[in-house]
Amino acid sequence: MTDFSNNTAGRTQLLISLVKEYPALYDPAHVDYRDTKVTRPKIWAEITNKVEEQYPPLPNETPCPERWRSLRDRFTAVKRTMLRNRRSEFKMTTPSWPYWENMQWYSRYCPKLTRRKASFTIKRSPSSPVMDDSLPPLSLSPHPQRSFRVFLHLPLLLLLVNPLNIQIT
Repeated sequence: MTDFSNNTAGRTQLLISLVKEYPALYDPAHVDYRDTKVTRPKIWAEITNKVEEQYPPLPNETPCPERWRSLRDRFTAVKRTMLRNRRSEFKMTTPSWPYWENMQWYSRYCPKLTRRKASFTIKRSPSSPVMDDSLPPLSLSPHPQRSFRVFLHLPLLLLLVNPLNIQIT
């Protein structure tokens, strides 16, 4: 194991390398990933013991599972920012976050970081000539109330909707 100095950075790097050894903590495809009652507590106890062997516990230290969640969330946020900025003038080549390189292995387990598409609910409108009078009115609303949901890019949705003379609310 790498010899880290007795500081927060060393503890954090050790925590990252130890978590990497236990896919049940981060890989949804792992058999024990959903076993939160038995397997995960045992793993976290092992990790905590290994960290405390190398670094004596500090008085106000964050527990290992909470520290890992914080690292994981921060990595995801930095990665999302990089993806968002990659097409703009401001290009961030390497983030300044000190654990970026240590956390690169987690990239393949990150939730999908894609842009969300516009989501609308379509309701029937009485002014639509194509609609049957027995059906409720159609309109677009960002709130799901009744009817069905449509996930489209807004310009495409407007192209589809305007020929039918549907009101947008």
